[in-house]
Formats: sequence, structure tokens, C-alpha cells
Amino acid sequence: MDKNSINGSEGTNSSKQKHFNPRDIIKVCNTMLEITPNDYETMVCRAAANQETGNIEGALFDLNNALIIKPDLVNALNNRGLIRYQLKEYWGALDDYNAANLINPEIKEVIYNRANAFRALDMFEKNGVRNH
Repeated sequence: MDKNSINGSEGTNSSKQKHFNPRDIIKVCNTMLEITPNDYETMVCRAAANQETGNIEGALFDLNNALIIKPDLVNALNNRGLIRYQLKEYWGALDDYNAANLINPEIKEVIYNRANAFRALDMFEKNGVRNH
């Protein structure tokens, strides 16, 4: 069995994979964090579930805490950058994407998101709006 497979069977079609309810994921993560409060991977998982439910503050809280414990988490930096971008905090998003890019400059999603942040900043500055 492949540990990365959601439904526990190797080589299955993605349409057969289970989609878990984000609220259920949050409950499981809460229980896990009671047992191991510094588990940064669980924090990142709960952050994604919180973001999916619209709890942006909860997602940022978990990502910030995960990054305090392990500052080189590229996926956490990228995800926090995405949230900051959605909140129109383009400089903060760019800071996160730059940090992620320094850790691993080969991740295409980070490069793409970083380009979008630069584009958003350019549009803001052309319209006389400052965000930093």
C-alpha cells in the first residue's frame, strides 16, 4: 500500500479517491495537536482545512506556528503567501514566496505565485496605491 494514496490502493484513478470533509480533518488535527502540540505537519494540514472552510485567521495561525517551529517549510511559506495574496497583502505574499524560493528555487508553483505577486504590486503602484 502506498502511504501517499488517499484511499489506500495503489494505482487507482483519482476519481475514486475519497474527499474528506475539512471539518473532520480539523477535528482529527485538533486531537493530534493535543497529543503532539509541536507537530508542524499537522498544523499545515489543519491550516489547509481551515482555509477550505473559510477560516483564514485559523489558517494563518497554524501556518505561522508551523513556520516558527520549522522555518524552511516551503509548502507552508507558499500557502501563507497565497492567503496573503488573497488578502491583497502583496508585499507579505512576496516575502513568503521569496523565502520559499530561496529554500528551493525549482518549485514551479512558487515561481508562478511569485510572478503573480510582482504583477499585482506593479498594478497597485501604477494606480498610486502603496501596500508596504
